[in-house]
Amino acid sequence: MVRHIVSFNFKPEIEPAQRALVGGQLEAMGKTLAEKIPCLLNFVIVVPPLATSSSDIALYSEVDLLENLDVYQNHPEHQKMVVIIRQHCCDRHCIDMMG
Repeated sequence: MVRHIVSFNFKPEIEPAQRALVGGQLEAMGKTLAEKIPCLLNFVIVVPPLATSSSDIALYSEVDLLENLDVYQNHPEHQKMVVIIRQHCCDRHCIDMMG
């Protein structure tokens, strides 16, 4: 199993009301993502995180096999989220780990 963890910040020019709308949209999309991508074992999105956090959004994914990480990342349903994230976010940090 591969654990894929990514965090982002909203771009500074994104106003609080827009952040809430985008966050809600991403959460709604994330709720059904594991059902739509067979190799995706688990998917959690956190928007907004606790106030002690240094990122605005966190994504936690579990993929069955290392070779399926690309399948997940390039899947059309995941790419819909990527478009929204790229439009509104910056400061991407990622870690992938086996286990």
